[in-house]
Amino acid sequence: MNRSAFFLVRGRMAPWSLGPLLALAAAAGLAQVAPAPPPAPLDSGGPASPLTLRRAAELALGNAPEVAAAAAAWQADQAGARLAADVFRPAAEVSSTPGVGRGLPVAVAGHLPSIVSVDLHQSLYNTEQRSLGLQARARTTSTQAAYERTRVRVAREIADLYARCWTGQQLLAGAERRLAAYQAMSRRAAALHAEARATDLDLAQARLREAKARLRRLEIAAARDADLWELRRRLGLAAAFAKCRKAL
Repeated sequence: MNRSAFFLVRGRMAPWSLGPLLALAAAAGLAQVAPAPPPAPLDSGGPASPLTLRRAAELALGNAPEVAAAAAAWQADQAGARLAADVFRPAAEVSSTPGVGRGLPVAVAGHLPSIVSVDLHQSLYNTEQRSLGLQARARTTSTQAAYERTRVRVAREIADLYARCWTGQQLLAGAERRLAAYQAMSRRAAALHAEARATDLDLAQARLREAKARLRRLEIAAARDADLWELRRRLGLAAAFAKCRKAL
């Protein structure tokens, strides 16, 4: 199977291949119920390490503040739901009642004097607490759905950005080939002009085509670099590492 991957090393970006756009499938597979653990940091000083689409999505999910906020909200609602459910669980209280066996201590505390006493109690019917528990569970379900939607949205954005980087790389490679062809044509026109076999207009037109091809290459390279900068920012990677190579 042909899989595409980034290699994060210094230098310019070389061609690489993207598979049959498994972006949405990878994004759906990454939407797990539990919050993902933070990814392991990349060693920028070591050898080139491949950055696959799945790894890029994992880094983006670990670095996205909206995912962290949604996960925190879900965990807070889960804690609230557990606290609301604890009301109907059995509870025990351990206490001590020092004093004498008659008179005021028994009348006030309601317990006979003892070194250690254990009280067990459980709420069997409480409509207000039951309603609060149901509301807490509903909030937990809502925040869990919001958390999963946020993860899927971030993963899809990274998959789209990953694909744009690949597209920009292919466009840049085509623009470089086009510029090389126009440069060869311009050199040929200059040689013919030096031999009086081409007019000044032919030479000017050849140089104009070369200038337009160079300008188009600069435009494509700027768009590609902007996508790479955005990808590195979303992944939390160093800005000085952006080389992509083909990986099978």
